[in-house]
Parts: sequence; C-alpha cells; structure tokens
Amino acid sequence: MKRLIIVLSCLVLAVSVSAQPRRVEHNVQLGLGVFSYGGDLSQNFGVGHLAGRVSYGADICGSGHWSVMPEIGAKIFREGIFAPGAVGADFDTLFYLDFTLSGRYHTDSGIILGLGPMLSFTWWPDLYFVDSNPVDPLNRRAKNNPFLISLRPSISFDIGPRWRLGIEGELGLMNAKVQHRDINRPFFGRLHALRFFAAWHF
Repeated sequence: MKRLIIVLSCLVLAVSVSAQPRRVEHNVQLGLGVFSYGGDLSQNFGVGHLAGRVSYGADICGSGHWSVMPEIGAKIFREGIFAPGAVGADFDTLFYLDFTLSGRYHTDSGIILGLGPMLSFTWWPDLYFVDSNPVDPLNRRAKNNPFLISLRPSISFDIGPRWRLGIEGELGLMNAKVQHRDINRPFFGRLHALRFFAAWHF
C-alpha cells in the first residue's frame, strides 16, 4: 500500500514539474453520494449511508492536456439517514478534513479525468454508544481512526463556461476502524464512497 501511494505521488509530482504552469483555475465543488465499509452499501437495518463533501481546489494548468490540482475538503459519512429513530442502533457519523493531490487530463471535448492520493484527518471523532448494554467496554471509545489514506478517481465534463458535473470515487486503502486490542471483537472496514458532484470554476 505504501509503495502504491509513493508511486502515485511521484507520478503526480512529475506531471506538475514537467508541465510549466501557465494559469491557475479555481474550483469550488459540492458532492453527495453513498459510502460503504467494503460491503453492501445498505448494511445496518437496510438504511442509507450518506457521503457528502465540499472542497476547494487550485487546478494548475500546464502545457498540453495535463494539470495538477491540490485540493482541500471537508466531508461527512452518515449512517441511518432513513432510520433516525431505530431502537438500539449506533449509527456512525464521521467527519474528516482531507487533502488531495490529483493529476488531471483534459480532453478536447471538455471531459476531465483525475486521479490522486487523498489524506484524511478526523476533526470530530465518533464514539461508541451501546444503548442495549450501558456497561459495554466499547462505550465512549473511539470508532474511527484519526488518519486515513485513500485514492480519489474522478471524471467530469463542462456544462457551460463556469460549471462542471461529475462523479468521484474514494477507495480506502487502510482500516477506518480503531482496533481496541483489549476487546476480543473484530473491527474492520475500509471507507469507500461514490459521489456525484457539481463544480463552479473560475
């Protein structure tokens, strides 16, 4: 996994160095979709998993069709959006700040393909609350790891001179769950997401 991140980062940096910057395009993006922990997108009582994200990126355009875009974003993963009153449920609500560095290829037809590593840091840790067992040793302990590494592929296309529509993915490369070694239970899940987004660029 570490080798993959290093290789992708080197590729993105190579593109940014070789492409002599000519201009910077600012991108404000809002995305909404679904997420999973690597399994069914509707686990836990068959309820929905919401993945939302807002971000800003500075697309540094170089010669030819290539550009590189550093980006900062804030995102939320929320379980239970269709069952807020489920008895005994302990739905996850995860907040992250993320930093992405994407290599982007701009086609002549207005389609943009992007790929790069994403580093995410939690700014509001979610805690376990086992309603059915107030003395469960998991109660008030952290659910999600404070740091995650993902890959972020994307594809978008121009809608007029200032707007783009697209789809972005998020492929988790590490376990998002905290491993509580003193509790003999499996804690595993890689966060994967699929979001549709609209971007305003200027």
